[in-house]
Amino acid sequence: MKRLAFLLGAAVVAAPLSAQTLPPVLRLDHIWMVIDSATYHDLTVSPFLHGEFGGYALRDSAAPGEPAGVYLYGHHTYLVFVPPGGFPGAAPGDVGIALSSETPGGLIRLARHLAFDSVPFDTATVMLHDSAGTVPWYLELHPAGADSIGPHAALRAMEYTLAMTQRVAARDSFGTDDRDRDRFIATHYDSLQLLGDVTRATLAVPATELAAMRRTLVAWGLKVYAEGAGAVVELPAMTLRLVPAYAGTGVENLTFMLNHEAAANPTYRFGLRTRLEFGPGPTAVWEFAPR
Repeated sequence: MKRLAFLLGAAVVAAPLSAQTLPPVLRLDHIWMVIDSATYHDLTVSPFLHGEFGGYALRDSAAPGEPAGVYLYGHHTYLVFVPPGGFPGAAPGDVGIALSSETPGGLIRLARHLAFDSVPFDTATVMLHDSAGTVPWYLELHPAGADSIGPHAALRAMEYTLAMTQRVAARDSFGTDDRDRDRFIATHYDSLQLLGDVTRATLAVPATELAAMRRTLVAWGLKVYAEGAGAVVELPAMTLRLVPAYAGTGVENLTFMLNHEAAANPTYRFGLRTRLEFGPGPTAVWEFAPR
């Protein structure tokens, strides 16, 4: 298990107790989900998704920290629709949640908090390789030991690195202390398109994985409320519901805040299992039938 030394080295020894007891505020960064081949095909050929809904990107091959799939970008949050096999072992119904610290050093604070409470975790630095070169992209922390989650659900906390922030700062001139999520996806977001942000999501996961996710989110300092056998997690500007996968695993629904109302409140269907319905007002709900 990689612990604080991975992130801090000798600096950990000097960390005051008060710093160890305060986890950072975590916000939704993105949700990924593995969907069936027919639905995935419809997403790749939809003129509406390509040109009107939100920032659209299609990645044909997996890279570290970036599975193959259809990416839909909002202002601060985004979605990744992964085809079967989009990363090793990916199967329809698998889901993942990435939460982000927007405060420099926030992930280090979280690691200190977990170490102080003897909560096991693993860490990694994910590298970005692109035409501009190679740069440390983000730090990642995820549960380990008894609270390891899988194989059908994943949960991680992340923070964009100083090196990545320096690269972005060369473009937007906002400096390196600003780690807000929108900076790092700004080249994909279009305020003239519909998608603003994900404001609500319901995920169905197996009971044992749900229990591990709930314990982890509590350990990370989030507000988690019991809801029957499931849980409601309150994030800034976003509500996450975790429900037992009695009828099948995967995302059940997503609610969006839109940049503007969609004309005539249309409904779109992709594959046999999903329906994206707009309105009333500047909202939309994407429903997914259970697998």
